[in-house]
Amino acid sequence: MKFEWDENKNSKNMDKHGIDFNDAITIFDDDNRLEAVDDRNDYGEERLQVIGEAMPGVLMVAYTWRHDNTTRRIISARTASAKERALYNSMKGL
Repeated sequence: MKFEWDENKNSKNMDKHGIDFNDAITIFDDDNRLEAVDDRNDYGEERLQVIGEAMPGVLMVAYTWRHDNTTRRIISARTASAKERALYNSMKGL
């Protein structure tokens, strides 16, 4: 898997949410992760959200595909909300 992101965005994300994109990408190692298209707004591109376990805990990561769907471009990462964690845990059978 390939990943990319804007380093300035990563720095802002660390300041706001305390999550480094380098840690957030470990969410894609979670075979139980939940992914869905984020269609709340028209972003001009298809954006996806994923909930899963990563090195810092259960996260919500937003990303989009780039380079003919060979690279995930990370947009943001944060700790999953209580509702998101409950959804994730229910899908895992916990």
